[in-house]
Amino acid sequence: QPVGSNSNRWYTAETGGTLLHTGTTYSPSVTETTVFYVSSYNTATTKESAVRMAVMADVNPLPDLATAQNGSRCGTGTVNLSVTNVPSGTTIDWYSTASGGSVLSGGSGTASYTTPSISSTTTYYAQTRNTTTGCVSSSRVPVTATIVSTPTAPTAGTHDLITGTQIRWQWNSVSGATGYRWHTSDDFASATDLGANTNYTETGLSVETTYTRYVWAYYSEGGFTCSGSARILEASTNRDGISFTFI
Repeated sequence: QPVGSNSNRWYTAETGGTLLHTGTTYSPSVTETTVFYVSSYNTATTKESAVRMAVMADVNPLPDLATAQNGSRCGTGTVNLSVTNVPSGTTIDWYSTASGGSVLSGGSGTASYTTPSISSTTTYYAQTRNTTTGCVSSSRVPVTATIVSTPTAPTAGTHDLITGTQIRWQWNSVSGATGYRWHTSDDFASATDLGANTNYTETGLSVETTYTRYVWAYYSEGGFTCSGSARILEASTNRDGISFTFI
């Protein structure tokens, strides 16, 4: 090394080659791992070391994106989100924006994330990070927390006696409802899905008998279904007609 050297020269080769830069630091733009060669250099005397030292600029690959697993719930509250197919040697950081911003509280280094309480559908973003190199994916995968509204119960309509053993149960539509379910007991899960129909004909009944039935409106979004409380329907058959009690 020359006496009093105060700088460096950067080259493309160990000997000869192209002079790329003069200075103690060099920040080239590279797309793949590249070796540079640096000599000691005195800017006053222009003396330069005969030997160059190899310096490697190591370009690490960016990790791939994971696969979003969206979440849903009925009404306001927290939603559990997650990602799958997380590449080996990486972890996930969660953000509220597609780029920039800060890692969300509770969302650092985890493949799952529980949102704060939200009242409307919100998109979050999962970014893959290599735990060794610190390199992050070039983009973030969107993961959606869907809030499905809870509808009100339908109001009862005027039921029809078709015969002494058949009743056409009827109710009024609920604004925005995806569909309706009807049942002989207060059990939405096993109720008959009637789609958008606002009536249902029940057969095989007995005359002079009072019947209680249940109907729900429901909303569906993103494969998730939410219902409100049931509307109780009552009607009594007789040999001459049908009488009604609406609740």
